[in-house]
Amino acid sequence: MNTDTKLKGDIAEQAVIYNALKKGWGVLKPIGDRLPYDLVLDIDGSLI
Repeated sequence: MNTDTKLKGDIAEQAVIYNALKKGWGVLKPIGDRLPYDLVLDIDGSLI
């Protein structure tokens, strides 16, 4: 993966976090990068 692709992914992830927080949703972010997901959203008690 080149640096440009990584940067675009980082920006997109932060945009999702920003928009989720604006909606009042909880955001769970795992430590490290060995899990098959980057974020979990808590929307009204449901983890998505």
